[in-house]
Amino acid sequence: MSTFEASHALGTSPDGQRARASDKPMHDKPIALRLLPAERSEHFDLAAEDGRSAASLAVKCYRDGMALYKQRRAALLGGSC
Repeated sequence: MSTFEASHALGTSPDGQRARASDKPMHDKPIALRLLPAERSEHFDLAAEDGRSAASLAVKCYRDGMALYKQRRAALLGGSC
């Protein structure tokens, strides 16, 4: 894995600076995410290991997962979306 790939995976730029989302939420109603106790514990542990907040990690996981979901969805739909 290249330095860029590793830094991108952790949400940092290649120079080690934390990447910041410039987009603000479109509305103020949060989406609740219900995790099992073990999932929640793992999430908080990983966030602490990465030096980020649980909320920041949740957004990163959502965005990474959404990108993967869209790729898989496009493949299933024959690339029509």
